[in-house]
Amino acid sequence: EDLDAFFMLGDTVYADSARTFADYNGIWQRALTLTGHRALRRSTSLITTWDDHEFDNNWGGDALPKERVEMAAKAFFLHQPARYDEKRPTRVWRSLKWGKTAEVFVLDGRGERDRASGRYMSTDQLEWLKDGLSASPCAFKMILNSVPIGHYGGSVYTLFSSDRWEGFPTQRDDILSHIEREDIGGVLWVAGDFHLACMGRVSPKGPGS
Repeated sequence: EDLDAFFMLGDTVYADSARTFADYNGIWQRALTLTGHRALRRSTSLITTWDDHEFDNNWGGDALPKERVEMAAKAFFLHQPARYDEKRPTRVWRSLKWGKTAEVFVLDGRGERDRASGRYMSTDQLEWLKDGLSASPCAFKMILNSVPIGHYGGSVYTLFSSDRWEGFPTQRDDILSHIEREDIGGVLWVAGDFHLACMGRVSPKGPGS
């Protein structure tokens, strides 16, 4: 396939057992020797973010020692095509543009969580996203996110709803209301985590509510 890019939305490796930088580094090195990974990287560019398993199962930003988080983040940046900033060693959120066709907003949906305050991401990241969506000249604004923002009914999905945007309703409502209030068109949320494929409309009211 002649792809412009391939999105990796997290859980690219399962490093739950890692405790040292050597552990994280070794897990990444083994993963990237796989035939599929090597073929993919030869074929196109990659745009990547992380989810929990690059750090530890169900990691939520405030549940691991700082040193371990920084080791896992450093291993991620060492093996993924994203710039590492020593002054901000755990910042993965950024945007990329393809002319006026598409702007891709890469989010960190894990590392800045604070469940006690109901925060899915930092205020800085959320305001950056809102400002970027409002200012983008592109026809499509693609938001790369490790977990879905949609609302999922049913007992199986409800069981894990606290791990998605649904578990942080204030910020979820804030970003969706901003998009609707500013009448920002062409917004596409692209998410990972679920081991299935689905598509739907998401909005604070109307057909996507």
